[in-house]
Amino acid sequence: MPQIVKPRKLTPNATIGIISPASPMVPEKLEMGVRYLENLGYRVEIGKAVHKTDGYLAGSDEERIADLEQMFARKDIDAIFCSRGGYGTPRLLHKINYDLIRQNPKIFVGYSDLTALQLAIFAKTGLVTFSGPMVAVELANGIKPQTEDNFWRTITSAEPLGTLRPLQNNLTALNRHNGVGPILPGCLSVIAGIAGTEFFPRQEGCVLLFEDVGEKPYRIDHYLAQLQNAGVLAGLGGAIAGQFSDCLPSDDTPSWTIDEILRDYFADASYPTITGFDYGHDSIKYTIPVGVPVRLKTDPIAVEITESAVLE
Repeated sequence: MPQIVKPRKLTPNATIGIISPASPMVPEKLEMGVRYLENLGYRVEIGKAVHKTDGYLAGSDEERIADLEQMFARKDIDAIFCSRGGYGTPRLLHKINYDLIRQNPKIFVGYSDLTALQLAIFAKTGLVTFSGPMVAVELANGIKPQTEDNFWRTITSAEPLGTLRPLQNNLTALNRHNGVGPILPGCLSVIAGIAGTEFFPRQEGCVLLFEDVGEKPYRIDHYLAQLQNAGVLAGLGGAIAGQFSDCLPSDDTPSWTIDEILRDYFADASYPTITGFDYGHDSIKYTIPVGVPVRLKTDPIAVEITESAVLE
């Protein structure tokens, strides 16, 4: 596990760079998200490739990497927010200058397909990034107060984040263990896609937080089987299942439920496993910093981030 590097907190009047490492965004949505940030007093710089389209990608691999690296290299950019997720981020991982990122640590925010980039950055540099709201998605759609409050506290306060209490879902413990470890959050299908590669952090003792959207239950089973077969699940210090939005079987098709699948994989695990956590593609959710220590308790159930995610 790399030495953790925390970025400096976001301060008033900071400059936020916006990039699209995955799919093209909707211009009207981007405009609304930018207006939201500017109304809070932040300055905004748009990456050169943000408005480009190349099939289901926001420009070529080289254009998207150039935006990423330029935003990290520029001294006048204090944080980097992604416009949206989609597809294509894993294509970039073997082409990125991780030394440049290591030498210029700063806040980086995204989720969904950005999971691949965030886990790769942590594996290669130890930099804490943030699995949280995106500019042309939540920030454009009228961000929910619970999501908004936690997001800004996470990236602007150097105080420990503490216990993350349920926002809308009830937490369930699948066993009766307790544990502590660095948290690795992300979209399950993307996690499964990079597991076993050099871009997936060493998972021994880590707490895996996973979610997904629009996947049939048999696909969730498939992704968990891949992690099991790759040895990822056996080495964990804990597991947290988040939101599985629209992950339903086809009509009249025999199927396990998501809960049944999770119990099958984790009920007998030797580490704590909690389900129903407010994290994922739903509009009400927590922002999770990649790699910071988290404490899991199952009786009573509690998820506690024991450190701040940013420095003064």
